[in-house]
Amino acid sequence: MNLDIAVPGDYDGDGRTDPAIFRTLDATWWVLQSQSGAGWQRSWAGGAQVHGDYDGDGRTDPAVWRPSSGIWYALSSRTGYSSYMAWQWGSWTYGDVPVRAR
Repeated sequence: MNLDIAVPGDYDGDGRTDPAIFRTLDATWWVLQSQSGAGWQRSWAGGAQVHGDYDGDGRTDPAVWRPSSGIWYALSSRTGYSSYMAWQWGSWTYGDVPVRAR
């Protein structure tokens, strides 16, 4: 099933929300940056999308949680989204759902 999920966030660090989607069919992130008007996309990592500022630089990092392993993966905005961070937190139990802070 092809499903686009809205994943807005401040991906360019200008203090404004950038429109973005996560396409489940091919695990691709599509982002339109408000500061430059430029768009980018990254095909990366299957799992439940849980974007947030994981590297503390004030910009949103695309991230997924893989319930089969309990591992979280986040593309770092500090590196221009060219490297990722990974950590295992908790163990998957039937019914676990990642929740993103608002």
